[in-house]
Amino acid sequence: MSLSQILFPSEPARITIKKRKPANSWLTDHSDNLQLPTPQPTPSPSPPLPSSSSEASSSSQPLTSAQMLQRKSTSQPPPAPTTYTPTPILAHGHGLRMHVPPVSSASAPAPAKGILKQKESLRKLIEENCPSLFEKFTSPWYLFNGHLQTLYNVVGDFSKEDHIVYRRTYLRLTDGGTLGLDFTPPDLDTLPEDTPIIVVNHGLTGGSHEAYIRAVLAPACTPRSQGGLGYRAVVVNFRGCACVPITSQHLYTAGNTEDLRIALLYISQQYPKAPLFGMGFSLGANVMVRYMAEEGDRSRLLSGCTMGCPWDLGENLTSITSTIMGNIWTRGMGANMLTLVQRHAPSLSGNTRRVLEEGEVKNPLSPIFEGRNIVAGAVEKALALRFPTLDKFDHTFTRVIGGVAVDLGPKEYYTQNGSHRVLPHIRRPLLAINAVDDPIVQSFPKTVEEIDSEWTTMVLTPGGGHLGWLEPVAWDLTGVKRWTTKPALEWLEMCGEMFDVGLQMRRLTAHTKVTRDKEGFMREEGTDGLGCKKIEGGGILDWSKMDISSKGF
Repeated sequence: MSLSQILFPSEPARITIKKRKPANSWLTDHSDNLQLPTPQPTPSPSPPLPSSSSEASSSSQPLTSAQMLQRKSTSQPPPAPTTYTPTPILAHGHGLRMHVPPVSSASAPAPAKGILKQKESLRKLIEENCPSLFEKFTSPWYLFNGHLQTLYNVVGDFSKEDHIVYRRTYLRLTDGGTLGLDFTPPDLDTLPEDTPIIVVNHGLTGGSHEAYIRAVLAPACTPRSQGGLGYRAVVVNFRGCACVPITSQHLYTAGNTEDLRIALLYISQQYPKAPLFGMGFSLGANVMVRYMAEEGDRSRLLSGCTMGCPWDLGENLTSITSTIMGNIWTRGMGANMLTLVQRHAPSLSGNTRRVLEEGEVKNPLSPIFEGRNIVAGAVEKALALRFPTLDKFDHTFTRVIGGVAVDLGPKEYYTQNGSHRVLPHIRRPLLAINAVDDPIVQSFPKTVEEIDSEWTTMVLTPGGGHLGWLEPVAWDLTGVKRWTTKPALEWLEMCGEMFDVGLQMRRLTAHTKVTRDKEGFMREEGTDGLGCKKIEGGGILDWSKMDISSKGF
C-alpha cells in the first residue's frame, strides 16, 4: 500500500504563544502506541510522503473509547481485515500561517496576533500532538467499502457503547422557536469554571443520542483521573430533532447559522471563563464552518473540528443523484426530513397561537411571520411527497422556510448554502476530516488551491464512508470502534493545552455587549432580531433508557 500524502509548506509561519504544558495523562499513558512517522524529503513536484516507518509505527490499533476509560493497552486486530493507506492527505493551506487581515473598522477588535502560547508552527504542534492522524485506517472484513461503512453507522446497534447522561436546557428564541442544549457531565457545577467546552453540531436529523457523537464525548468528558480529558460538552440539537419541540414556523437549513450563534451566546454567558471548541458532523459541520467564516476573528469558537462536512452541496447533489446507490441514499435522507415535517406539521403550519400568547415575541424582521400562508403551503406540498429524494424535499420545503427565492433551482440553492467557498474567511484553527469513499459527500477540498485557507488542516482518509470510520476491535470478530475518536481527542487536548485561550477570551469579552430586554431575552449588540432566554423543561436525559425511533445521518 502507498503511504498518505502530506502537503506541508516549505516555510511554515511561526505564531506567538506563552508556555508549553506537558501532555496530560491520556496522551502520555499511551505514548507507546502514538509513534510519529518521519516525513521523507519532498521530491519536486510531488508533495512529501511519510516514510515507511509510519506503516510500522501504526501497527498498534487505536483504542476504543471504552478501552481509553479503562486505560488498557491495545492488541493486534483479528486476521484478514481490509487495510487502507495510513490515512489522510494532510493539506495545509498556505502553510497554516496564523495571521489576520487588517481590521477596517475603527470600532472593531484588534486582529488576533497570538493564538498559540509560544513561537511554534501549527504544523509542528499537529505532528507532535495528533500522531494518530498518521496511523492506518483498517476496516473490518465485512465493512470493506464506503456504502457498508455508512449503512452500518445508520443501522448498527451502538446502544451499549459510550454511555452518556445529559442535562437538557431549553432556550426560547425571539422568533418563537426552541433549541435544546444537552450538557454533559449533567452535574453542571462540579467542574472548574474555566473547563473547556466542546460545542457539538449533529448531522441531518440526528441529535445528542448519535453514536458518532458519544464516541468522542464519552472519553472527552471522562475525568482526567480516569484517563479522559475532563472537558465539558454541549450538543446543540436542531429544532425538531432529538425530541426538541417545534414552536414556530422556523426549521433549520445547511446554511443558517443563527441558531448556533444564539446557542454560543447563551453558553458563553453561562461559562464566561470557559474556552469553546467546536465539533460538527455532516450537515452540522457545514453550519459550523459557515459560522466560523462569518464571524472571522470574532468567532466564539476558538477552534473547530469537522467530520463528513458536505462542503460543495451543489456538486455533491450532482454526484449522488448520478448513481443508483446514490439515489438510494438521497431518498433515505429525504424520507428522514419528511418524517420530521410529518411529526411537527401543526407547528410548522402556523398553529402556534397558544405558545405565542405565553410571552414569546415574533421577530419583526422575519419573512416567515409575514408569510405564514407560504410556509403552510410548503408544509402541505411536502406532506404530499412520497419517498422523495433529498433535493426534491429541499426544493419543495427547505428552501421556502429558508427564505430562498422561489425561482431558485435545487443546485443553486445548495451552492448558496455550501461551505466550500467560505474557507478563506476562517480565522480560527480548523481540522476537517473527510473520507474519500464517502457515498454521500463525493466532492470536497483536496488541494492547497481548493482549500485556500491559512487556518485549515484538511484530512482525507481513503476509507470510512459517511461518519463511519469503523475499525475492528482486537480479538472480536464482530466488534467495531471508530478511528476518528483518537484524532478528535488529540486535537481537543492540543486546543486546551497549547492555545492561548485566555488571551482570546479577553479579546472577545472586551468587544461584546450583552443585554436583556423587557421580555427577558438575552441579546448581543449588533445582532438585531436575535436573542434567547431559558425556559422551563428539560432535565436529566439518558438516551439508553429511551426508544429512538429514527436515526439521522
